Amino acid sequence: MVRKNNALLLCLLMAVMLLAGCKSSKETATQSAKVHIEQIKKTTAVSGALSGVSAKMRLSANINGKQLSSSGNLKALKGGGVQLAITPLGIFEAARVEFLPLYVQYINKIEAEYARVDYSSIALLKQHGIGFALLESLFLNCIDVPAGLSMDSFLAAATIVDAGENMVVTYKAADITYEYHINKATGLLAKSVGTYKNGTSVTCAYGKFQQVGDAQFPAAMELTLGGAGLGATLSFSLSRIKENNEFAPTLPSASYKKVSPESLLKLLGGK
Repeated sequence: MVRKNNALLLCLLMAVMLLAGCKSSKETATQSAKVHIEQIKKTTAVSGALSGVSAKMRLSANINGKQLSSSGNLKALKGGGVQLAITPLGIFEAARVEFLPLYVQYINKIEAEYARVDYSSIALLKQHGIGFALLESLFLNCIDVPAGLSMDSFLAAATIVDAGENMVVTYKAADITYEYHINKATGLLAKSVGTYKNGTSVTCAYGKFQQVGDAQFPAAMELTLGGAGLGATLSFSLSRIKENNEFAPTLPSASYKKVSPESLLKLLGGK
């Protein structure tokens, strides 16, 4: 039962993460006067985000009406990686998923096995240009600037509108349109949304911000995945959030069996 629940949870985690760049929302920003780029650059969402965090987490998932939950730990470091350690009973760590700069690593401690998958070998990532930088921005609550662009160049190419309580930065890359909703009063990134041409949608909403070091960080994150035949929501409730700039990829024990990427993708419902 534990393994089954972990597989379902990890399936959702991967589905949401791998489709994080295909985000969409039916909400449309009010088309008002452009907000000056310099104003955006001064917000916490752009210039004041934490470079690394660690926290206890509680996961709640709803996958096409099936509900499950688990606890665990989260670590994220800009340029280093994102680590999700799953502890179903809150006592022992059963599995670990790591999004690293060059590959995704899954460690199943119950079965003593692990697998590594290059981002380029995952069709959704390769086809839609989704990589590590986008995934880390999701967990660090900051805007993802495409590789090769400076923040100035990114904002100059984006459309910036005043949408009531938020400023909305919209950027289109290939077949994906990204939207970043920045609260005008706080300068915090409240929501990331976007649209992909095939109708697949994801909304990432942030809430319950609290002071962590010199910055504000969300203690609540909710990812909602939708589209044809899809319906899933993954909620993260964080506690004991700390600024943490130490991160090292896990080195599986020599006794662990390395399984093929195909086995991992099959476990996670991939092809």
